[in-house]
Amino acid sequence: MSGPNEQKSVFVVPIIGKAPHLRFVWGELPTIDDIENAFAYINQIIESADNPIHIIVDVSSQPKLPLGKTITNAIHTQRMDKLGKWLVIGADWRAEFIGKTISSVGKNNIEWFATEEEAMQRLDELMRQQG
Repeated sequence: MSGPNEQKSVFVVPIIGKAPHLRFVWGELPTIDDIENAFAYINQIIESADNPIHIIVDVSSQPKLPLGKTITNAIHTQRMDKLGKWLVIGADWRAEFIGKTISSVGKNNIEWFATEEEAMQRLDELMRQQG
């Protein structure tokens, strides 16, 4: 995939003015294909990165995540060397369960936020730290 991967139920795009960092937005009823395509795009960006890539994950729609497929894909991404932080907005029990599960593979790199503004402020801070 060469460009932003936009789907009906899940999409991933570079954050304007903050690329290569990504925004990962979940619709209410994500499909397996959309989840796999979104993670494939994220992994492609991370693999080609020189510095850690931070990802703002918006689950404020309270999506009905297929836990098994989401966890499998997220663990693969979690193990990538150039993955920075997951900055999660609007988490529910599903997102928290996935977060705890993928954190168990070695990285404690998930931060939780109530609003997009808080997550963006944290991304700005991380970008300043990276230089």
